[in-house]
Order: sequence, then C-alpha cells, then structure tokens
Amino acid sequence: MTPLLGIFALCAAIDGDTLRCGDERVRLARIDTPERCGVGFEQAKQAMQWLINGKEARCVLRKREKYGRLLAECSTRDTPSLSDAMLANGSAEPYCRKRGPTKANRRRTPKRRGQFHFNRLFGEHVHHLLDRIGPVLADQRLDRPREFHRA
Repeated sequence: MTPLLGIFALCAAIDGDTLRCGDERVRLARIDTPERCGVGFEQAKQAMQWLINGKEARCVLRKREKYGRLLAECSTRDTPSLSDAMLANGSAEPYCRKRGPTKANRRRTPKRRGQFHFNRLFGEHVHHLLDRIGPVLADQRLDRPREFHRA
C-alpha cells in the first residue's frame, strides 16, 4: 500500500499513542503506551497532549489497523516525529507485536473428562494391558490369606 500524507488540524490526545483528528482516530506507529487502567496512562496522555498542544499534525498514513484506527507516523512543526519524542521522554515503549497461539501450534485439550480424556492421553493400548493384568491381580488377591485383605 502506498503511504498517504494526511494533514489534520487540531488533534486531541485520546491516550499516549492515539490521537483524535476530526472524526478519525489515528494510532501512532512504532510505540506502545499503557492502556486506560494501566500504570502510567495519565503521564503518557499528558505527554502527548503537551507535544501536540493545539498544533497542526501531519501524518503519513500507512493503513487501517484491526481496531479501525488509522496507523500513521505523525509530526508537528516543532516535533519531527511524535513516536520518537514519546520514546525519548520515556512515556512509551517500542511496539512489540504480541503473538498468541495460532491454530497450528495451539494444543487443544478436550472439554470432556473421563474415559474420552483417558483415551486421548494414553491411547487404546492401555486398555488391552488392563484387560490382561486385571484377572491376574484379582487371582493374587484371592490367594492371600484372609488377614491380608483390606476391608
């Protein structure tokens, strides 16, 4: 996708890495800041508000991300990169894509327990062993004197 240049007037900080520019929400690329209930949220939001402070924001739009926000590299007349400025003042961390388990590497366990679960874990061959050993154990117990039997 070819990057597009978007010039927005008067942007407001939603949080440390998201701006509201008119009707659009713009997510700053390459950084991650604490979420609304996280430690450091207010400091990150105030740092972003101080950086944009009613200035015209220029954004190079990359794409629309999964939450519907525009993903962009933004700057103001005084700040060449808002992402770099947030990293430099310690209000943000470099964005690291969080990868969860995929269908290929996710280990699925059955919801049911009991015989089905036993078969999945140990396989059918265990039942054949139990069928062979069971009568032998029962015979040994019967051959014992009465005082050795458990109640």
